[in-house]
Amino acid sequence: MTTDSPMIEKYVEKYAQEIDRYFEKAADTKRLLNLVAMLWPSIKDRDAERVATSDPDEMARVRKFLSDKLGIEADDEMDAGIDAVVEKYGRSNRNKHRAVLYYELFRHFDKETLLDAAAGDEDSPASPGDSGSTKGGPGSGDGHTTEGDKTVPQILFIDAKDAQEAARRRLERELSNLRKRYDEKKNLSKDEVKKLRFLSQILDGTTYPPEDDIVPAGAESAVVMTPGYALDDTYVALREQLGNLFRNDPVPILKDGHFGAGKTVNQMKENDIATAAVWGAITGDGTVAPSVLDAIGYDTSATPPEIKLPKPTSRFSRAVTEAFSDYNSNPKLYKAVLKVMAEAPDVNETGTLVARDWIAVTRTLLGQGVTTETPSLAGRIRAAIDDRLSPSTRKVTSTAEIIIPDLEKNTAQEVLPVNLEAAQAIYFAAMVDEGGLFDTVDKLAELFQIGALPLEKGSAGEYLYDYIRRTPDRISAYERRNTYARVFGVAVGDPNAAGAQFRNFDELWLRFVSAVSDWFRKSQVESLFATNGRYVPSQEQVRKTGLDLAANLSLYCYGGTWFIASELQKNISEYVDLLSSPEVRRLYGARDMWQVIDQVSVLEFGRPINTIRARTMANAGATIIGWLEKNAEKLSHPGSVLISPAELANPPSRSTANSINDPSDYDLVTACEQWLAIEGVGEDIVDVKAAASPSAVTTTTPVRVPPAAQEILGAFGFSHNGGRQAGAPTNGSGRVQ
Repeated sequence: MTTDSPMIEKYVEKYAQEIDRYFEKAADTKRLLNLVAMLWPSIKDRDAERVATSDPDEMARVRKFLSDKLGIEADDEMDAGIDAVVEKYGRSNRNKHRAVLYYELFRHFDKETLLDAAAGDEDSPASPGDSGSTKGGPGSGDGHTTEGDKTVPQILFIDAKDAQEAARRRLERELSNLRKRYDEKKNLSKDEVKKLRFLSQILDGTTYPPEDDIVPAGAESAVVMTPGYALDDTYVALREQLGNLFRNDPVPILKDGHFGAGKTVNQMKENDIATAAVWGAITGDGTVAPSVLDAIGYDTSATPPEIKLPKPTSRFSRAVTEAFSDYNSNPKLYKAVLKVMAEAPDVNETGTLVARDWIAVTRTLLGQGVTTETPSLAGRIRAAIDDRLSPSTRKVTSTAEIIIPDLEKNTAQEVLPVNLEAAQAIYFAAMVDEGGLFDTVDKLAELFQIGALPLEKGSAGEYLYDYIRRTPDRISAYERRNTYARVFGVAVGDPNAAGAQFRNFDELWLRFVSAVSDWFRKSQVESLFATNGRYVPSQEQVRKTGLDLAANLSLYCYGGTWFIASELQKNISEYVDLLSSPEVRRLYGARDMWQVIDQVSVLEFGRPINTIRARTMANAGATIIGWLEKNAEKLSHPGSVLISPAELANPPSRSTANSINDPSDYDLVTACEQWLAIEGVGEDIVDVKAAASPSAVTTTTPVRVPPAAQEILGAFGFSHNGGRQAGAPTNGSGRVQ
């Protein structure tokens, strides 16, 4: 036996119970133990542990096992034996374990005595399903379609495989925490019990705890079906979206980095390639999908069973539609690029590709007007690949693609929605940073490192250890604050840092928020006195102040801002999970993460923090910027209805997450009122700020001023970073004369 012996014995016990449940004769535990130990290198991987008897590749592996290891010829008798065992196991049972199936095949063909040999002996039969095998038949993972054929390389999207493995680990940690709390008789809320049961179904194929909650802790009810596909948030959300676009054709299953059963370009079906393309585009652009942990239902009657997610945001739905439309516009080019990348030894050296690299290369070619009819197509594809995979383009902190449009347009102001998306994330980060989130995690890591934090071995400790090890790669507090200073002009950055700063952000922000509030209040008053229907005051002041704010925010979010925003968003999600974990909350006797921050701020820093203000400002501000991003086009078209009075009269019921990611007009008005209330801005100030004012002057792109020009500007009172030097004259409006 190996160092994994305790785990192997646990698996043997589970398999023995399953044999008792489905087959007439109980298992010989010694022989079953030898079989499990023999198969262990492969079945300890959760995906390889199960057998999909409806998958031709899987059944080919089973037949190869019977032929090569048991000496049985591949004929009708072999197929009849397999069918007999599968029938007893249950054809509709999607949770068939490889070890159980193989054990029953040993018994069916009277080969049980072969299992008397100790596992690990040189003469022991090898596992046909061993994922470590490098040669053999279909699905062996050798990088070729058939044995001995080294001409057709396989495709495995390594980023898709990493995403599904990371998703499973995240869900398993959540399941482990909930089970532990349930078994320890801790009080779980109804939502937590529902989540525990859901995670048990999709991960273990069991209902735990059972519906009646009567059985002892650790017991399991009848086996239910598991999804059978990757649990990555983006892929699960895509299944429903693409199911509508593919009409009657099924959405391929993502498994071990493969979309569908095909392992090469020629073997992949059209839907397989389309799904991989859309998945690569969505993940590459950093579009957030609904989380599996927020699932609202689980349909076990579907084949495979389907997870029902909340309605995705309009941003996600729009991104899926656009990605699918991009693929449909030239599927032959997408396939041609994929084939070149698969057959290039330097790109597909290990049989793995990165889906978002494939999408980025194809987008580059589409932007250049390249089609499959373009002369020297292979050369053009190769040049685009080399450009994408060069070291300077691969070492980035985010894989999101920022496509900057033509900046030489005849327009006074330009708003790039993608830049506002970055501004939204950075504003949210700045507010929660002010609320002590980053400092609290830093302090917990410091206490954990010196052994002053009484955390037992678990997910929280594992994360803090990893947090400490990744310190050099993380965005520092100095970099965060310089970003806040550049994008919002806040006085927390290095005054000597290079780069222009949005110094009049506060003024433009307050003008827009006040304009929205003032318009809403006037519309309410006017409606009371209107005689012929509802009168709606002009929205042009709202439009004008919104355009001023959006155009300037867009200007100060060029360059690396999007990448910083993407990384900060990821960090905040991790920190929220950490501070909300039962282990950390238990240490400080806190009900939620904000109480943890309060306790750490007082105990470790000696100062209280107004966390209510921080989270209100974060949610309200992110909603306002999200609305500007969503309505960027409307802001540039005077005369159209910007804020819908009908929606304000009949507001929808929405969660905070939806209000931020897909804000409605009602969400905008509510966020503006919340922001003014939490900041204590009186009505007199609102009236003043909402009044008409000159438009802010905005250039269309960041400008790099040559050193000689900097000296000339300096002589007139300007600094090279776009600010004004002390003592420079100004006019009455605060602008430099």
